Amino acid sequence: ILITYAQPKDESLVASVLTKYSVTAFATEEYLKNHPLTGPEDLINHSCILIDSMLVDEANIWRFRVHGSETVYDYRVTGNYICDNTQTAQELARNNLGIVFAPKESL
Repeated sequence: ILITYAQPKDESLVASVLTKYSVTAFATEEYLKNHPLTGPEDLINHSCILIDSMLVDEANIWRFRVHGSETVYDYRVTGNYICDNTQTAQELARNNLGIVFAPKESL
């Protein structure tokens, strides 16, 4: 069983989806003070901390749902760092190096 917040690149490996859970973009207050962000559409101007398993053409696709709606929007994000696990990505974000997309429970 693989539990991941990333869509698998090979959908044929998925026998069934057990559940869905949300992930959120996180950054330190200091990073946001120096690099203001008003919404997901601004992510294109930021250094996002990428996860290697989610790479598509040197970028990650982050999905955001409109609050109170089932509408989902995909945003293509790029960044200066590519990590192979979320713990490393979170440490980079804690050190004011960008925005990380991670499950709230893992922070």
